[in-house]
Formats: sequence, C-alpha cells, structure tokens
Amino acid sequence: MWGIGILLVLGTIIQFIISDISVLNVVLMIISVLFLISTLPFVAKLLVKLGFKGYFKIIIPIALILIYLVAGAIFFPFKEEKEVSSSYNKAMKLLSQKEYEKADKIFSEIEAKYPQDDQILLGKALLYMNMKNYDQAWNYLSRAYQVNPYNININYNMALSSYHRGNKQDALKRFEDIISINSRFLRPRLYAGTINMELGDYPAAIYQLNEAKIISPDSLEVHYNLAKAHYSIMEYGEAKISFEKALTLNPPKEIEDSIKNVLAKISTYLGGDKGV
Repeated sequence: MWGIGILLVLGTIIQFIISDISVLNVVLMIISVLFLISTLPFVAKLLVKLGFKGYFKIIIPIALILIYLVAGAIFFPFKEEKEVSSSYNKAMKLLSQKEYEKADKIFSEIEAKYPQDDQILLGKALLYMNMKNYDQAWNYLSRAYQVNPYNININYNMALSSYHRGNKQDALKRFEDIISINSRFLRPRLYAGTINMELGDYPAAIYQLNEAKIISPDSLEVHYNLAKAHYSIMEYGEAKISFEKALTLNPPKEIEDSIKNVLAKISTYLGGDKGV
C-alpha cells in the first residue's frame, strides 16, 4: 500500500504546481504523507510494539484515504465557482473605479466559460451602460433576460437602456411593470415621472413623482422634477412649494440658480414679492 501513498504524494505535489498553495492542498499533502508513513513496514511493526492491534496497520491507511477522498469531494467542486465569483467581484470593482478596459477583459474571460450566466451577462451590460454604449448593453441585457426574466435588476436596466436609446414608450412601460411588482422601488418611479413629463403627460408625471416623494421625502430629484411638472401646467402654488423644498436639499449651484430664477417668475405670476 505504500506505493499508493507515493502516488498520492506525487499527485498532491502536481496539484500544487498546476493550481495554487491553498489550504485544501496543504491538508491533502499532510494526509498523503501520513498515509505513506502509515503504510511503511517499520511503522506497522512500531504500532504493534506500542500495543496497537495488528489490524490497525490496515485501518489507519484506509481511514486516511477516506479522509483524503471526502476532503477532495467536498471542496474541489466549489473551487471553480469561488474563482468565478472572485473574478466577477474583481471586474465589478474595476467597473466602479472606471477601469473599463480591465473590467471588460475579466468579464470576457468568465463570459467565455459561462455564456449563459445571467449575472455575468448583467455585469457586462452594466459595463457598457457606464461606457454609454447602450446598444451593446441592450444586447447583453436581452441575453440575460432570456436566462432569467424575473430578475428585477435585469428588467430595471433594460428599461434604463431603452430610455437612453430613445425608446421612451418602451422604457415607460418597463418602468411601470417594475413598479407593479415593487411599488417601493424609487428609481423606476422617478424615471416614470420624468418620461411622462417628457412625453407631455404632466398629470401622470405628477402622480408618479408624488408617489416617489412618499418613498423618499428628502430627495432633491423628486422635488425638483415635481416642481417642474407643476410649473409646466401653470400650477404655480404647488410648483413654488416643491421648488422651495428643493432649495433646502443642497442642490448644485447651477440648479440652485435655476430654481431661484423660476421662483422669481412664480412670485410675479402670483402677485407676490419678486425677490427670493
């Protein structure tokens, strides 16, 4: 049996060379060495001298080989999955750092191995969204949707991609579908309100933005867009309230100046003080 021990040790050494020095490989090496030692003739004689029964020279190697096989069976199937997860996380980190070329390289490598993984396809789509390549993003999102049509992140980004591609009606329908599934999802409400406003349906825009205000009462985007919707249909009182609320939410200087200019006009329309 010591020959089997030599093969196990050699096999584990090869695993070190072609793979990496992982905790599992170290454990397997230790088990291999112990197995080899336990099968050597002088060790069997030593065990007998120490008071162990003769059958221990068979039980110990069998126990060690079983531990070796169980350890390999339990941990090795997850190794590739962990490597893919690690690569995916690395690509997403690079994406957040705007290292688009590096992220693309990693995404392409794991996509080649798992072309039907919806999360990898979504990650690649997000990469193209950040690069403002919305047509390519749409292609990847469509593939991801075919794999997992119930993933809300895929559906949300399809709506967003459709909007940026200029298909506002399709985007609006997709955002409304998401709202019907999760009414507390803020961004679809905001986009639904914005798109309705762009399409000239101000009552629908005001409805969606008021719902968004319930979800996020201190959102600058919500109050600013709600104010613009009211202002567009000459509801100056409601517009004034929302614009003034937006001013308290630390808007960028450009938006702050715009709000103050509009409030000055509203004061004129309402017959009040022209100053702000």
